Amino acid sequence: MKNLIDIKDMTPNQNLIVALERLLEEAKAGDLRSIIYSIAYDNQGVSNGWAIDPRSHRRLLLAELMILQHDFIVDIALMDNDGVLAERLNR
Repeated sequence: MKNLIDIKDMTPNQNLIVALERLLEEAKAGDLRSIIYSIAYDNQGVSNGWAIDPRSHRRLLLAELMILQHDFIVDIALMDNDGVLAERLNR
């Protein structure tokens, strides 16, 4: 019997690279001042953090984070095809 080799897919996420490069250019230009992030690593590890410029309004950032949370929950429900919204859209 031959030895089985687990070949791990280490292909970079091109969408992530494009998004990060765009954000980096905006930050270098001084247009992007603050960021709140949540990240997932290859080993299923997750982390989060922020870099907030004192000129940014934290309450506006928090409001946008809540909108993002809502949109992400809806996206998960649609991808998993569960929840009320997925049921209504898939009729």
